[in-house]
Amino acid sequence: MIKKLSTLLFIAVLLSAHNVDAQIPSLKDVFKKDFLIGTAMNTWQIEGKDTAADRLIKQQFNAVTPENCMKAEMIQPGWNTYNFDLADKLVAFAKKNNIKVNATILSGIANCLHLCIICKAQIRCGNIL
Repeated sequence: MIKKLSTLLFIAVLLSAHNVDAQIPSLKDVFKKDFLIGTAMNTWQIEGKDTAADRLIKQQFNAVTPENCMKAEMIQPGWNTYNFDLADKLVAFAKKNNIKVNATILSGIANCLHLCIICKAQIRCGNIL
């Protein structure tokens, strides 16, 4: 199964890079009964500035995770200062394209705030996983 996944991923990236519209199934379609196919999205991708990545994400993936935009220092850059703009854009992109949002944190008391912020961003956009 790993060899099949590696081969399909290689073909998908190669074809997407050359703007070829091939009649091969996407990774998310091939493995839809087995598991989600995910990728991390960075700020450029979330803001729609990387059109090649945007096409690839929509075509191949059914799950996304924030690369950095939901880290505590991004959401709360200062005392009593919160910025949910990128987190909201990520969730809106996922919702618009029927993609699940997966956010992970390390365990520990220091990350409790991070978990609450992620939950708040997803609740605000109606995208609870």
